[in-house]
Amino acid sequence: MTVSSSPASANTRRADLDWLRVIAFGLLILYHAGMAWSGWSWHVTSPDSIDWLREAMRFLNRWRMPLIFVVSGAAVALALGARTPGSFVADRLKRLLLPLGFGMIVLVPPQVYLERLYRGQFTGSFLQWLPQAFTGTYPNGNTSWHHLWFLA
Repeated sequence: MTVSSSPASANTRRADLDWLRVIAFGLLILYHAGMAWSGWSWHVTSPDSIDWLREAMRFLNRWRMPLIFVVSGAAVALALGARTPGSFVADRLKRLLLPLGFGMIVLVPPQVYLERLYRGQFTGSFLQWLPQAFTGTYPNGNTSWHHLWFLA
């Protein structure tokens, strides 16, 4: 997404915000990858926990989401510029609905399947589970945007 500092400079990139976003989402990915070994209950939790990882994650808990919201809020304010709210919303829908739909159809079903296997709520292959991948709403059903809530 192009982020501008003013409506007159709509094509000017804000490298500082871009890099903060890259760092924040990189940490978010690492954070979620470590959740299985944190010792905290999660979708899939290993019986083995890593103490130093849990402490690093505890440190990240204080500022990872506020950082993402600050960067996103700044990006929204700058992207809004002189546009009307309606054109801004139309642009956001055009940019975000396709990635959200793709994620919900391609990325999330394997996550829900693995969680169902882990919790003993399903036995069988992914292909056997796939017909029920889009039945009901999570957590009782299987349709979810899971960690793509931020796009929604």
